[in-house]
Amino acid sequence: MTCDELKKLQPRAPPAAHVNVTFFSFPFTRHTSHVTRHFFMDLAKVTCEQFAACLNQDFEIVFSDGTLPVKLSEARPLGVRPESIREPFALTFVAGRPLRLPQGIYKMRHAQIGEMEIFLVQVAADQATSTFEAVFN
Repeated sequence: MTCDELKKLQPRAPPAAHVNVTFFSFPFTRHTSHVTRHFFMDLAKVTCEQFAACLNQDFEIVFSDGTLPVKLSEARPLGVRPESIREPFALTFVAGRPLRLPQGIYKMRHAQIGEMEIFLVQVAADQATSTFEAVFN
């Protein structure tokens, strides 16, 4: 896949109508449109502990033509900051193959918690794996 193809995969903005709900102890916003109904995780309210419950579980990065399986390998707090609404934390995802993805917002999916849009940065790659990080301030 080329960089131009990946740029086209930027997630679309969710529809305007929404209702705030809690789902599997994660805050979500339920966006509705005339075509589909989706649960999008409200990333402004999630905590490190909520993701830590999903350690070593499979997530998928969703592309228009398929998915890339990744595993949540780490959920670590980054220390309390007075200016932060919540305690900042970082998530580390590992793909079981070597590849390069540009940093950006990717739609991700988890079997229990649903879909979310997360800004991922590739932080490592070797002969067998690729590692991505998301930081929540």
